[in-house]
Amino acid sequence: DVVAGHSVSQGASGVNTTKFWPRAPYYGIGHEKKLAAGEYVRIEARYSIDGYWGTGSRLMTQGYPTAEQREAYNTLVALREAALAAIKPGAKCSSVYKEMKAEAKRRSAKLVDGLALGHGIGVADVEAPYLSAKDDTVICPGMAIVIRPVIEGPKEELLWSSDTVIVEEDGPRVVGWYKDWRAPYVANYTL
Repeated sequence: DVVAGHSVSQGASGVNTTKFWPRAPYYGIGHEKKLAAGEYVRIEARYSIDGYWGTGSRLMTQGYPTAEQREAYNTLVALREAALAAIKPGAKCSSVYKEMKAEAKRRSAKLVDGLALGHGIGVADVEAPYLSAKDDTVICPGMAIVIRPVIEGPKEELLWSSDTVIVEEDGPRVVGWYKDWRAPYVANYTL
């Protein structure tokens, strides 16, 4: 449970993972929707405490992932790692984006056109700077940045996991509260 002044938790599964949150009917899960074996499930929580926002999201599969799903998931992890290696004081947001985009190209991953691969967070849940080709903001210690690469999965699903990092003198510090996402989460007991 998220305890905060404002919070929202959302999930999407199956056909609804081909959409972003505003377009996913009734968040896709719950409300009599049963998860099917092999479906992706996206879960996201956004919360505000004392006027400052936080966010985190995770991707999982219902049952063990297929080889295609694992490959797509490993691509997300590689994009995250590319961002973590590139985020440092003095770097530009556009250079972090370019590193992530180059990694996607090396892996033949399809990024969603025109979408930033991360953003700032603070008094709003999405704010500047953006990890995009056109944002030349210089990264400084103290910035809070959400890493959020979005790729198309094997069935055109929109796949992402996200983490918030705080930029420190020696690089980014992940502040996500629940584990890591270097391996897919598996939901086994809800079939």
